[in-house]
Amino acid sequence: MSRIRHQLELISIHIPKTAGTSFQQILEAQYPGKALMRMDFEYVRLDDTAPVLRAKNKTDQAVLDQLVQSGEIPAYVKALHGHFTLPDIQQFLSASSSVRLVTWLRQPIERVISNYNYLNELLEVEILDRPRAQRLVKRLKRTIYEFASLPVNADKYQIYLGGHQLDAFDFVGLTDHFDEDIIQLAKMMDWHVPRSVHVNKTPRKSFGFNTTEQEVLEELYQLDIDIYQAAVERRKERVK
Repeated sequence: MSRIRHQLELISIHIPKTAGTSFQQILEAQYPGKALMRMDFEYVRLDDTAPVLRAKNKTDQAVLDQLVQSGEIPAYVKALHGHFTLPDIQQFLSASSSVRLVTWLRQPIERVISNYNYLNELLEVEILDRPRAQRLVKRLKRTIYEFASLPVNADKYQIYLGGHQLDAFDFVGLTDHFDEDIIQLAKMMDWHVPRSVHVNKTPRKSFGFNTTEQEVLEELYQLDIDIYQAAVERRKERVK
């Protein structure tokens, strides 16, 4: 499949539970109307043939199919934001030296805890009026440690960023410094400085992992922790 042509100014990779929804609202203010495209997709290999482009989350498969058929993103779209990996976006879009690539990170174990809380809240809403389902969930639900220690929840940064490729990004924000980093990004992009926006924010809860659990999680998440620490050091240079 040929890469899709575009006239984008910005590509934002949204790693789950890294302030992506708040950032999307800021992008909507900077790129009103249809200038911002939200897209969630991935390439999957079903057999020995070429990878298949598949929509996920809220993206309609028909939208992706239409883009592939036309071979281009409409010229009025100037920013792209969503759940997709760096390798996938590089395979999907034609190269451009003018597009700015951005993403947001947070401490990896904090990120998975936030994801656990978010999924639990969604589940509670879904089964609010279903007592039998509530009882079953209580019997089967994993603890936060059990959830965090699943290998599928680790290495998200490795996957989304295609390994340790921070240098590929023009801007890497940290959620703990969201307001300050938004101002810096606005200056880089020549935006009007946006007001602070925080939506879809899961309240922090304290989970007292014991020493052994903490050590297990730190070992499991070591690759992502290394990427996060590199982003912290990179930010220190940026704010000097």
